[in-house]
Amino acid sequence: MNLPNKLTISRIIFTFIGVTILFFEQIPYSYLIAAGIFVFAVITDILDGYIARKHNMVTKLGTFLDPISDKLLFVLYFLFLQSMGLYPLWLLIVFVARELIVDAVRSYAASQNVFFGAVKSGKIKASLQATSIIAGLLYLSPFIDIPYLGEFTFYTMIAALIISLFGKSTLMKDMFNLLKG
Repeated sequence: MNLPNKLTISRIIFTFIGVTILFFEQIPYSYLIAAGIFVFAVITDILDGYIARKHNMVTKLGTFLDPISDKLLFVLYFLFLQSMGLYPLWLLIVFVARELIVDAVRSYAASQNVFFGAVKSGKIKASLQATSIIAGLLYLSPFIDIPYLGEFTFYTMIAALIISLFGKSTLMKDMFNLLKG
């Protein structure tokens, strides 16, 4: 197993560890620890793709696991923060529905031997989501008191939603063209 795949698998493991810690408020600094784990996981996401492409280490396993690990990371943290009242349920539903639709179209495209890479608007969306999740975890920490951090958390996720739905993405254009036949 190569390094990028090990990083991807570690992201899955650390995602579950981080989210589990969030359910144990009696652990001192649980939100800050979970935020640190989240940041580490995001860094592994950046590194695994970079290393795999730069050193020609792209594998079928990595191609399969990477998007799964990304979705687990973002959706599980997002779900927890939504349960804590930082995001309305509709926002979570829209994001999860969008991810399912994109995955379905990518799966169909792959069955037609058409493959989509990452697009700039997707990277911006992921950066905004990560920023929102980190801000949300800091907001929940009793040791952090930053004015308007809760609002920042919400509006950053709204910005991510707008970009993911309406950003000028070649991925969305390619998906529609593929489905048109």
